[in-house]
Amino acid sequence: MNTLFGLLAGSTLAFSQLGLATETYQIDPDHTTVAFSVNHLGFSNISGRFSDFQGQISLDQDNISASTVALNINTTSLTTAHSKRDEHLGSKDFFNSSMFNQITFSSTKITESGEKSVTMIGDLTLLGVTKAVSLDVTFNKQDNNPFIPANYVAGFSAKGTIKRSDFGMDFAVPMIADEVELTIEVEAIRID
Repeated sequence: MNTLFGLLAGSTLAFSQLGLATETYQIDPDHTTVAFSVNHLGFSNISGRFSDFQGQISLDQDNISASTVALNINTTSLTTAHSKRDEHLGSKDFFNSSMFNQITFSSTKITESGEKSVTMIGDLTLLGVTKAVSLDVTFNKQDNNPFIPANYVAGFSAKGTIKRSDFGMDFAVPMIADEVELTIEVEAIRID
């Protein structure tokens, strides 16, 4: 689900040490995970992920609150490593992927919450419904990739919780939990 979902952050101190202006980063799909987890009948937590997504981060190190994040997720790329369950999740009971094949997230407010963390509020659109969601984002690292030195990379971890019923996805609530945990691990490559 969302998203993601996610992914800005860092402290003003961490970014200001670089002495750079606003930078644009493209999310690297090969090193990013957009995942969710939901409780199933009280027995276990079932996890899933999306494999097809694109996103961009505009990072203003001098004014973190002016930074932005945008993420677009293809719902047909969902997998839980169980084909029948994935088919059901794509149906009208859940993601209704034939009608709503995109989930989008666009940040609207970013505030520092710690030395290397921010709270990011954004508009999440799922099943044609847009709601504000909050993500806790941690800045991990920013540096040249040692394996591909030409790539300057920023890394973030984001977590949050949404209620799927807020978006009209209420099949089997509460047996299948209403609350969905989101986890987004991001590597993004600077493009300017």
